[in-house]
This record gives sequence, structure tokens and C-alpha cells, in this order.
Amino acid sequence: MKPFDLEKALAGHPLVTRDGRKVLDFHYFKVMTKYIFPIYAAIESIGNDPYFSQFRIDGSALRNEEESSLDLFLDSTKKTYWVNVYESEIKTIFIGKVFDNEKECSESSWAHDLKKIKTISFEIEE
Repeated sequence: MKPFDLEKALAGHPLVTRDGRKVLDFHYFKVMTKYIFPIYAAIESIGNDPYFSQFRIDGSALRNEEESSLDLFLDSTKKTYWVNVYESEIKTIFIGKVFDNEKECSESSWAHDLKKIKTISFEIEE
């Protein structure tokens, strides 16, 4: 989870609560900026129906500075990348260029004098 960012939320970045529940619907009312809670959201419920709550401009659910399980955060997204692993004649391991897709990575050859061992993937949380 990353700190709440109103601009990113308005651009459609997925949101979650402090306790990890998904935000199903999110609305910022510009005409209500002079009020304490200009943000309203439907939150994934423990039961069947979504839970509706109001939030301050900074994504906090309470009027005071206390933390709440409902405070809003940007959901983390994971991106998968691929690299080729190579071995030299003297048994030294090298890693090639990072690719966004597996097909392009596996078809590439970074160094012709090295033996390609395998193509591997890894994820980075963004």
C-alpha cells in the first residue's frame, strides 16, 4: 500500500483501506471541499453488501489524527519483468537486458559468446 493521493485516485488508480479491503466505488465532490468529508466511497464488506463511508481530502476516515482501518491508500500494483541468465566459459553468471514481455526476452540474445542458461521472471511492486 502507498499513501493516498487524490490525483491518482481520480485518475483511476485502485484504492484499498488500511485493513486491505478494496474500494469498489470512489467519488470526490469538488463542490464540498469546504466541508470536512468531500470524498465518499463504497468499500468491500466482510458480509454481502458494500460498506459506504466518507473521507477527508487526505483519505483519512476520522476527523482527528487517529488511524482508522478505513483510511484510504493507493493499492500496490505488481509489474512482471523478464531477463535472460547467461554463463561464460569461466563459469561467471551474467544477466542480460530487462524486458517487459517473456517472448521478446526469450528470443533475444544479449551476448553471442555467452551460453544462455534460462529466461527468468521477477515482479516489482510499483
